[in-house]
Amino acid sequence: MSKALFADLAEQFLSVAVKTWVIRSELPAAAAADVLLTTAIQQGFLEDRGRPLLGNTLNEWGKNKKYPRWAIQSAIALLLADGWKPVTHPEWAAYAAIHVQSKKGGSLIQLLDVLPEGLDIDVAAGWICAATEDAARYHERKKLR
Repeated sequence: MSKALFADLAEQFLSVAVKTWVIRSELPAAAAADVLLTTAIQQGFLEDRGRPLLGNTLNEWGKNKKYPRWAIQSAIALLLADGWKPVTHPEWAAYAAIHVQSKKGGSLIQLLDVLPEGLDIDVAAGWICAATEDAARYHERKKLR
């Protein structure tokens, strides 16, 4: 899978992952923002900032479809905890990209060992390989700058 194709596929769901979780949660924006922030801190995606995330901020991110990475990581963790599973190619690409990033790389075996229960390991392996290659290319391009 080419870099552009993988990154584009992942971005299709990454740009709506938070909104997808907010809609599924049925929480008002202020409560959803609080849950996202708390999850991010508990999961180690974000250091405690000592200040709340406002519902208006969450709504503004949604309008622009521009969310910080920690919010996307939190939303995907919350979706998975709620029984959501990736089905479409964009969902799998986004899940794999976040999984690789959240686990800070590691071998394929290590990444598969910490898959959430119920995910198809064979399907996940392919997407995680693609995400790992995409991350490696990203880091190589970054070094060349």
